[in-house]
Amino acid sequence: DEIENVEVITAPGARYDGEGTAGIVNIVTKKKRIEGFSGRVGGFVGDKAANGNANISLNKGRFGISARGGLHSRFPVEGTSLLIREVYSNEDLTQLTTQNGVNSSSMLGFRSGVELYYDFNAFNSINSSFGYRGRGGSRDGTVDGSFENYLLNSLYEYSRENESSNFNKGLDWSIDYTKKFAKSKEREFSIALQIDTDINTNNNFASYSDKTYLENNDNFGINDEYTFQMDYIHPFSQMIKLETGAKAIYRDMSSDYKKILTDKATDEQTIDEKRTDIFNYNQMVYGAYSSLTLNLPAMISVKAGLRYEHTDLNGYFDSGRFDEFDNLYDNFFPSLMLQKRFKDFSSVKLSYSKRIQRPGLNQINPFINDDDPRNISYGNPSLLPERMQQIDLGYSKFFGSASVNVSLYYKFTDQVIENFLLVNESDTSETTYLNLGIRNSIGMNLFGSVTIFKNLELRGNVDIYTYDATISNNGEDLSNFGIQYRGSLNANYKLPAEWTINGGGHYNSPRLNIQGTQSSWWMYNIGIDKQFWNKKATLGIRAVAPFHKTRDMENIAEGNDFYQISTNTFPFRSIGISFSYQFGKLNFKERKTKISNDDLKTNGGGEIGR
Repeated sequence: DEIENVEVITAPGARYDGEGTAGIVNIVTKKKRIEGFSGRVGGFVGDKAANGNANISLNKGRFGISARGGLHSRFPVEGTSLLIREVYSNEDLTQLTTQNGVNSSSMLGFRSGVELYYDFNAFNSINSSFGYRGRGGSRDGTVDGSFENYLLNSLYEYSRENESSNFNKGLDWSIDYTKKFAKSKEREFSIALQIDTDINTNNNFASYSDKTYLENNDNFGINDEYTFQMDYIHPFSQMIKLETGAKAIYRDMSSDYKKILTDKATDEQTIDEKRTDIFNYNQMVYGAYSSLTLNLPAMISVKAGLRYEHTDLNGYFDSGRFDEFDNLYDNFFPSLMLQKRFKDFSSVKLSYSKRIQRPGLNQINPFINDDDPRNISYGNPSLLPERMQQIDLGYSKFFGSASVNVSLYYKFTDQVIENFLLVNESDTSETTYLNLGIRNSIGMNLFGSVTIFKNLELRGNVDIYTYDATISNNGEDLSNFGIQYRGSLNANYKLPAEWTINGGGHYNSPRLNIQGTQSSWWMYNIGIDKQFWNKKATLGIRAVAPFHKTRDMENIAEGNDFYQISTNTFPFRSIGISFSYQFGKLNFKERKTKISNDDLKTNGGGEIGR
């Protein structure tokens, strides 16, 4: 009952950043002020993980503050890996690589933060937040491998031991000022500043049976991000509204990596200069937008907008062994939306938008990661951003206790960024990122929720779409076509005496790419909760995938002269007990910053270095 309206934006307009291919969900809460103090403590203990959290909130007059903190951990779990790669010449098998591995991994992390706001008067307010976070993990394992060359009638066997650890810590601070105007409640000016920093430390030790030395790879990375944003909304009348604003993002990143070789016989250490350097990367993004909304008779509205963004980036290595690279590009993002509302709380919407997806930092970094000498990877500093255009036709309707939203869409993407694998003459796979031609996608998305007999709540969504890509790379023509889908269903059933049964699941079909498929992903869970102490305390038990002890993640890649399959197996089934306790009467709704930076492509896109 705290939600006033849910708006699903499948084709974001000019106000939103020009990056990203996903939609946006706006949840508008009811505005009310309650004075008082409240808090909550909770935790979960299971056979594979545990966590604990707490938060407190205070609201007095024009001032409000809340604080939160939490710990989460994953206990050590063991998994296995298998890689098989076949190399062909004129359709004859010439080389075969096989790797079998076992590993153990664990994780521990924390998160904390403070949010506060102050209303100077009815028209001027300020809110700020500060957060501090950290996460560390370790992974140990062994790999036994073999390489057969059928042309030379040779067999080569080897083994590798790895010990790795990583730790990431970061902090963020934001401050927002909002001014409203007495003559119009829709007129608004806001200004926001955000600072975010991340520090990453990675250490990897490797011992190879076929080498006379040990390897230590150390990497220390810093990622600083500064964002400034202004927005202004001006309604000229009930029929016409103008939205305009500007935004600037500055990213300053460095990756200091070093490889140390230790002689097994003498313990003498030397630095591998070819794998020791400092990579520096800077990126500036400037953006400005303007959009106009027209509310016409017959409950018809039109919204047209244009966003401009300029990107300027630079990267270089301290050693000078790699060429310094610079790139800059300008983009215009037009958007148009037509909407017709009906008296039965339904609406039809037709929209068009253009967006980009910038390459992530790991996708640009040319550093060669050769922790596994048979499978190396490196970035591509000459990558251009993906460019996507989308047309969307949507229908939504609210039925009181139920709602439905369905949309049909078409996406066209060029300069598609995908990882690309090739196998060299020594049967070593090299993986990098390339702009690989075009991709078309036609799809349908369905979202719905319903409450039945006041006791059963159901929520679900389904997304079905095509993958149709074609490329030409160094004379090699590749294409792939298929249908992909994903869906989820969640249920909550209220029993007498404050008991509740809940469960759900989701499934993602295998992800297609130009050279093959990435593993599907699914999960399901079921639990039961009991409330007591006047509904202030809740005790529950939950099982995840109770009928599946382990999971296999299988990835396939193939080219004109090779076929590769890799499988990772890990424990999956888990069970645990949760407890939470609430105190006080205040339901504090934090005022989050208007800044949201999600412009870098995923799959390694948010980090720097190895």
